[in-house]
Amino acid sequence: MPLASELLAIVLGIMHTKLKDRSEAGRLLTTCLTDYAHRQDCVVVALPRGGAVVGIEVARTLKLACSVLWGPPGGVNGKNVLLIDDGASQTLVVEKAIAALRENGAQAVIFAAPVLPRDRLARLWPLANDVIYLISPEPFGVIESWYEKFPTLTDEEVREYLNHPRSPVRTLPVITPTSVRRY
Repeated sequence: MPLASELLAIVLGIMHTKLKDRSEAGRLLTTCLTDYAHRQDCVVVALPRGGAVVGIEVARTLKLACSVLWGPPGGVNGKNVLLIDDGASQTLVVEKAIAALRENGAQAVIFAAPVLPRDRLARLWPLANDVIYLISPEPFGVIESWYEKFPTLTDEEVREYLNHPRSPVRTLPVITPTSVRRY
């Protein structure tokens, strides 16, 4: 039996097609996250680098505060955190991010990614309050194969994207790199 997010992917017609880019992926991902829209108790925390583009689109569409997890998370105490990545290519990074958010008082951590391999789903499910994704193709291969455009981003490009006029208002700090391993 397909999971609810896989059924949505079938309806959206993206089950076995490539996503255009991270921005489109973020906009599509919001269709699974509408319960969190406009809520004062929710924030988006995006993993650098590609997760930042997806996360900013999610935050903008859902009208939520957004931050990129460059280091120990701030502003998450008592909040429901939507932890966003572009595909969980580095499972250890996601695991450490979930742990850091919990250590810093997050009420709940909901991990969301447009593309998620099934083996990573199995590893992340027990750690997060919920795991949400659009597609979980098998065989998976590499994340780049599920996007038409998947450029490598620099930290500076992520910061520019954060400062773009379309970016959501950020009430969470953008924190400098420390404990979360970068990819």
